[in-house]
Amino acid sequence: RIAQSAEAPALLTRAALGFEKIGVEVGKVDQILVTLLENTLRVLGEVDSAERARVLARLALELSYAGTTATRRAILSQDAVAMARRVGDSAALAAALHTRLLDLWGPGALQELLATTTEMIQLAEATGDSERQMRGRVERLADLLELGEIRTVDLELDAYLSLAQTLRQPRYLWYGQLMRTTRALMEGRFAEGEQL
Repeated sequence: RIAQSAEAPALLTRAALGFEKIGVEVGKVDQILVTLLENTLRVLGEVDSAERARVLARLALELSYAGTTATRRAILSQDAVAMARRVGDSAALAAALHTRLLDLWGPGALQELLATTTEMIQLAEATGDSERQMRGRVERLADLLELGEIRTVDLELDAYLSLAQTLRQPRYLWYGQLMRTTRALMEGRFAEGEQL
């Protein structure tokens, strides 16, 4: 409200993006946040910027469970990626690629998913964004498992677990444990899987 009343687009953008979380709550749309993001886009105008690309990406992510808006979400995520590429902002591009992954889920897009995830991780590493890197690694583990690239999964899991231990974020530590359990069960190590 302060940013809106002060007509301070940078502050409004910062406030809107401050609501970013690891994903979305399954089955729910935060309509207050959607309205805030839409208002922020109006304030930012149509000019390309890293901020606008990030807000587009965040709006697309928040619309994940909005039902009839799959086409709108896809357009928003594509626009976010294209804009981030045009302005040459690596952090905005990593955020936009993360959102784009949702629109690629489904049959026939696994190689594109893997390429998108890998680019997202590389950008996050280059910009020092450990949180975004972890999000990308979660996605890449799932992509590699789906491809049946088990040796690569194990290497990626080692890298993931190392970074998760460094960050000490419960959500990433939990996912690492989940993946270790998955691998044990896949190999028939049921007692170990149950213990994990």
